[in-house]
Amino acid sequence: MAHWPQGFGLSVSVLFGVLAGCAGVSKPPEAESHSIIVHADWDDCDAAALITASRCEMGIVERRGRMSPPTKVYELVTPGNETAWLTVRWAGEGDPVSGPIRLEARVLDAPDDPRARRLVGAMRHRLRQLRGVETAPLDAPLR
Repeated sequence: MAHWPQGFGLSVSVLFGVLAGCAGVSKPPEAESHSIIVHADWDDCDAAALITASRCEMGIVERRGRMSPPTKVYELVTPGNETAWLTVRWAGEGDPVSGPIRLEARVLDAPDDPRARRLVGAMRHRLRQLRGVETAPLDAPLR
């Protein structure tokens, strides 16, 4: 009898779930999003997005980026299988290092969804914790 590595079943389930979800990949919204600017380190955005998604009880499906202006778009999924977007855009001059970053969030089909405000707030909070340091401890979950 074959012996599968521990966690193999979960890995296969997650893989099939991601593949099934990719069939309906949508484009990020252009308007109707919650937006703020935070001063932070550009290279902390991916790490902060992982914590933000977890804190907001969402999962990251995909991250896309573009160079002009430097932008990262995180496609998220809620427990109710709704799509959400978290967009991080460099708002400063020159190459993105440390400085102003625009954060925008939207939960599709609900322009004023409080989860968009929560996404932006959690991302801002984590980016502030990471600014100017290599690591930062996680604090209590946001309410």
